[in-house]
Amino acid sequence: MSNSTAAKRVTTIDQATDRFLLSCRVEGKSYGTIECYTDKLKGFRWYAANHKWPRDIRAVTTDHLRELLAYLRDTPHRFNSTCPRAMKPINSTTIQKYYRAISALLNWSINEEILETNPLLRIKVPRAEKKVVKSLDNRGVNELTMSLGNTFDGVRNKAMILVLVDCGLRLGELLNTELADINMEQQVMKVDGKTGERVVRYGTTTAKALKQYLRLRSRANGHNDSLWLTRKGVTLKDSSVETLFIKLRNKTGIHVHPHLLRHTFATMWLKDGGDSLMLQRLLGHTTLMMTNRYCQAVGCYDGIESHKRYSPVDNLEVKWTKGPDNRCSQRC
Repeated sequence: MSNSTAAKRVTTIDQATDRFLLSCRVEGKSYGTIECYTDKLKGFRWYAANHKWPRDIRAVTTDHLRELLAYLRDTPHRFNSTCPRAMKPINSTTIQKYYRAISALLNWSINEEILETNPLLRIKVPRAEKKVVKSLDNRGVNELTMSLGNTFDGVRNKAMILVLVDCGLRLGELLNTELADINMEQQVMKVDGKTGERVVRYGTTTAKALKQYLRLRSRANGHNDSLWLTRKGVTLKDSSVETLFIKLRNKTGIHVHPHLLRHTFATMWLKDGGDSLMLQRLLGHTTLMMTNRYCQAVGCYDGIESHKRYSPVDNLEVKWTKGPDNRCSQRC
C-alpha cells in the first residue's frame, strides 16, 4: 500500500468526533445526550491535542485512555479552562460520564469500520459514588418563587420553576417544549425525553403561573413555536437558564440548579405517598434503579423525622439516688 493511500485512510480524533456527533443528531438522540457527549468529548479532544497523542484515532491505545481518566480524577484545574466546573475536583459520577461518552464514540467508530476494537473495554467503568439525593423542602421552593418579581423574566422564571418542580422535567426537556405541546384545559404537556415521548400533568398553581406567563409571551413574538422565550421573542437557551439559577443562588442563598428541582419533584412525590412505579414513568426512567435512589433518600429523611421522636438519648429517663455511703449513684 502506498503512503498516499494510507494517508487517505487516516481518520483523526477530531474528524471521528465531529462525524459521531453528527450521527447522533441524525439518529435523533435527545438534546441532553448530545449535549453531554459534546461537552465530554471536548475535554477528550483537548487532552489528546495537548498530550501528544497520535492524530489517527486508530492509534489511540488503552494506556492513552487510562492516562486521561487518571488526569480527570487527579487534576483539580482541568483543560486550562476558566469555567468554574473545570476548576473544581471532579467526582466519580462525572468521570463515568466521560467514560460512557468516549465509549460511545469508539463503538460508533467500530460500526463505521474505522476501528476494529474498542481499547476502552480493558478499563473497568469507574464506580460512581453513592450519595443521598438532595432536594428542597416546601419552604425552599416557596422562597425561590417569592424572590422573583412581576417583570416578564420574573413571571416566566416562576412558571419554569413550578413546571420543573411539578413535572420533574430535565432541563433539556423543558427547553425543547413547544407551545403546541401544552394542553391548558387538561393541564398536561407532552415531553420529548431521553426515553421517548411521555405526557406529564401539572397542578392548578402551576397552571395559573403558566397562564400569566402565556399572556405576556403573546406580546413578545407570535412566530416562535418554542414555549420559553426571552423578552425579545428569542428561544431561551440553557446558558440563560444557568445564569438565572446563579442569580437565584446569590439572592436566596439556596444552592439550586435545574436538576435539583427534578430531585425535589421525585422526593415530594414519594413523601406524599406517590407510587414508585408511577414515578418511574413520570420521570422517564427505563428502569427502577434511579427511582430507587429517591426511595432511599426519602427513607433517610423519614429516619431523621422518626429520630426526633425516638432519640435513644433524648428519651433516657435518668434518675439519681443516694447510696449507703451518701454518694449519688445512677439508676435508669
